[in-house]
Amino acid sequence: MVLVHKTALDQACRSVALDNYGYLDAGNRNLRERINQNYKDHEEVSSKRRYRETVDREDIQDRFEKLSQEYEDVIYDPDKRPNVFFFIPVEFSEHDDDALLKDVAECFHSIPIRTEEQIRKNLDMVVSKSDFELLIAELTAESWIDLEFSSEETDYYTAGEEVMNSDYGDSIPSVESLLESNTEDGVVTPSDIKDALNIQATNKLIEYLVENDNLYDLGEEYVVTTEECIKTYVKDLIDQPFVQSIEDEFEDANLLLSRTEFTSKVESEIKERSDLLDIDVDIDLITTTTENLLQSDFQLILEEKTFSTKGTAEDFLIWKEKVSGFVTDQAEKVINAEANGELPPDEKSFVEDVQSSIKDRDFSGTRLGSGARTEHYRDLISTEVEEIAKRGDLRDVIKEK
Repeated sequence: MVLVHKTALDQACRSVALDNYGYLDAGNRNLRERINQNYKDHEEVSSKRRYRETVDREDIQDRFEKLSQEYEDVIYDPDKRPNVFFFIPVEFSEHDDDALLKDVAECFHSIPIRTEEQIRKNLDMVVSKSDFELLIAELTAESWIDLEFSSEETDYYTAGEEVMNSDYGDSIPSVESLLESNTEDGVVTPSDIKDALNIQATNKLIEYLVENDNLYDLGEEYVVTTEECIKTYVKDLIDQPFVQSIEDEFEDANLLLSRTEFTSKVESEIKERSDLLDIDVDIDLITTTTENLLQSDFQLILEEKTFSTKGTAEDFLIWKEKVSGFVTDQAEKVINAEANGELPPDEKSFVEDVQSSIKDRDFSGTRLGSGARTEHYRDLISTEVEEIAKRGDLRDVIKEK
């Protein structure tokens, strides 16, 4: 009787399993042929005629029981699936230079969200659709992939922690970067989402993207949550009436707006034009973007200063173009009032005297009026006097008799 070389068959099964992510099916002709070829090439089989040169389904099934005893990490149920033997792939791949880890990462190489069927096709695995669930279950349990959400048609997965922390994780793009690349105005439609992610933009997918902070849902449109997309979207909201309203607010506040007042005004103008602020959006990013756009696109140049109000420090924005000229003019007037037409013998003492006089000077005849903002202007004028002295311009400012 010609025998089957059991060790050769075991090694052949193991080798084919390694190339097929741990999965063997004795009923699959393609896999049987690959096992047969590996078995026949084994040195003991090819060199000694007392061993059979081919094996059949029953031979392979007979070895499954033995293999399940030799390897701990296997899935084999002879009663329910006598043809199917499954080495746990995560453990198995450690002996194969992380081949499976690399292949799983490549499933997400260009698209970070994949359906179960897309993963199966990417792995190019010889496996029935139902048995593929064995691999999916193991990869999920070992954090190689994460189940994000399910629809009636399929499950959706992303690369898990093990893959993302590996050398292959850097090659996986973010959802936001792909969505950003498919928009010019910061906004995407379901069609844009489909093009960006290469999967049908179902309601389930959009809900997931919104809940995962990849998109802001504004009802009829979706804003991508990257900084650049938000800036682009906000830029489209800022028109001339928007700018005029901000300028009017500065004029009403003697050209000084506290950071809180500025933020409140920006919020008010945006709410008139969009529902963006009705959701949990980064308001600091919105106001900073608005401030930068006012300066770069509308030449409303603002400067931040910190003043103390009743012992509490508070940040203010100054309309620099209008304030700087006024402050310089007032500083020169105060200097001349204190000099009384004579050049000071001691500039340092003179500057101190000028700054002291500013505290009591009546600015009611100017745009400063009275109140907290007047005190802030006193600080600005006092600082300007000091700057004039540092530049060596005191003698040029003072008008001699």
